[in-house]
Amino acid sequence: TSKTEVLQLRMEAKDPGEPGVALFCLKRLACCLKVSDYSYRASAQVLSTQSRCCEVRGADLRSLHRHIGMYLADCMMDSLPELFVTQSAINHVQGNKVEGVVAAGEGITVLAMMRGGEPLASGLCDRFREAMLVHCNDGEDTPQIAVQGRVVIVADSVVNTGTSLDQVLKGLRGKGCRFVCVAVGVLQRNKANMIEEGCYLGLAAEGVAVFALRVSDNSYKGRGGTDTGHRLFNTVQLEGER
Repeated sequence: TSKTEVLQLRMEAKDPGEPGVALFCLKRLACCLKVSDYSYRASAQVLSTQSRCCEVRGADLRSLHRHIGMYLADCMMDSLPELFVTQSAINHVQGNKVEGVVAAGEGITVLAMMRGGEPLASGLCDRFREAMLVHCNDGEDTPQIAVQGRVVIVADSVVNTGTSLDQVLKGLRGKGCRFVCVAVGVLQRNKANMIEEGCYLGLAAEGVAVFALRVSDNSYKGRGGTDTGHRLFNTVQLEGER
């Protein structure tokens, strides 16, 4: 598929201004790698500002990350409705049955990268209520039965160099994932560029998409009180402990 054809496919999407790519485009390309960065949205800026506030930590920060997970789930439904929404008959308040649209759940697996990705993953599952939630340290510890033929969402709070994310995604290769999404609060720009250049090509049968609340030019790696995991779980005192 040529670049001209890709542009044409994007132009045919319902909302070409959206950062997401239509599912049929992903299928045509087998893996049209696109990083959707929502930092241009005021609603995303409100969430990301709160997440960087040093006074927000512990239970408050976990709750915020859960809301970020729900926000990114909504973005997925807007960008890839063929994967993340489904029609369903509902009992209308007027007493008759009508067709409605609900969030998908069956056939979705959310992989929470431990430990920082767990609150965000919980927010994803609040939206995709029938999704399977699996905790993982790397893709090798993820059972094939949990991902084969399924839409897999890998959730993490921050992706800086991407080393941990790469390990998880490498472990998913050959396990038969239908589609892989990455949902992340903050994605470092160099890693975003690498993703769009094709570092995850061939990972899943129908494609890969990345949804980031914010893409950052700051490659700073947190330590102690600035480490996201410590801030989430109030464990800064354990820094350096084994």
